[in-house]
Amino acid sequence: MQKNENYKINKRAITINIMNFDMFKEGPYHEKVELRRKYKNILLTDKLEIHFIQLTKFMKEARKEEDKDLWNWLTFICNKNEEEVREIMEENEEIKKANEQLEYLTGDEAVRRMAFLREKAERDYVTNMSGAREEGIEEGKKIGVKKGIEEGKKEGEKNKAIEIAKEMLKEGMEIEKIIKITGLTEEELEEIIKENENELR
Repeated sequence: MQKNENYKINKRAITINIMNFDMFKEGPYHEKVELRRKYKNILLTDKLEIHFIQLTKFMKEARKEEDKDLWNWLTFICNKNEEEVREIMEENEEIKKANEQLEYLTGDEAVRRMAFLREKAERDYVTNMSGAREEGIEEGKKIGVKKGIEEGKKEGEKNKAIEIAKEMLKEGMEIEKIIKITGLTEEELEEIIKENENELR
């Protein structure tokens, strides 16, 4: 807090402690601690909240539907059941992304490089998509908004494929593989090579 600021506007402080041991002998695997008055157990403030997640207890407990989101994350963290983890990743995009990051951090140099190229291509796609969408909307004012947005989307997808192809060419990947992955034609790939000859050397 800054000097003379009102305590009431202070943001909440929440800590989450994930431990591979039993913090408390009794109680569930997930406990929340708050500041409360002894008198009638009245909550003193909601500005501080402490969570204790005990993995050793979690591994022994049966699944509870009300804890679905937390259960899924802890199942992923503990790798409690490989088949269950795969199913969870299909349902939860955030856990799937977390698994990709984990593979990146624990993989060898080649795996990390491919992950980097994929991430870079995704960033380039977002940038290109934004620009293409704006151009498409402007064009849409002339030929119809819906058609303009569709054209902008197609242009963004093509730009994404081109950026991925350029990165793969820099890595010396085979032409056939690049065509298969990006969906570009051989003629389009040759044009990319020709236009970016100096950059690809």
